[in-house]
Amino acid sequence: MADSVSPRAVLTATVTAQDYAAAARIASQNGGRLRTAWVGFVLAAALTLTVAGSLLAYPWAAVLLLLSGGVIALTALCLMRYAFDRTTARNYDVFCATFPTVEIVLWEDTLEYKSERCQRNEAYARFSRLVETRTLFVLQREDGTFLAIPKAATDSRTEEFLRFTFARKYKKKRG
Repeated sequence: MADSVSPRAVLTATVTAQDYAAAARIASQNGGRLRTAWVGFVLAAALTLTVAGSLLAYPWAAVLLLLSGGVIALTALCLMRYAFDRTTARNYDVFCATFPTVEIVLWEDTLEYKSERCQRNEAYARFSRLVETRTLFVLQREDGTFLAIPKAATDSRTEEFLRFTFARKYKKKRG
């Protein structure tokens, strides 16, 4: 940025494992793997119910099919969640090694996300959505990646700037 232009906000924060996991869940539900996990679960459950319904002439077979299909669907959902949690933990380890403490500089049309080891500079237009929770701002990209900004590091003026900048792409989420 030019020296004559001052940034809108300069924040220093440490993104915790809980913050990172919450941001990853939000990003994944809107454009990542967890969004399709529920579709697979619903399709497996619907298929099981349909086949079990056709076996009403054989009630024990229908009950057995319902139970086994339900167990398979729930196991698949739990395994996907476990794989997601493991991947998120590994990604956090890499993030924490790269950005142990992050300095976030909000300019008029770009954002700098930097530490001693690395620096990212991105235009706000590259982000597809801003999701606000009680403790975080999550800037999402179309590919499911994200940047997390802990609210503990922000003030009310910075929060209003983010809400205004992403007014068309803003979503507030409970929790």
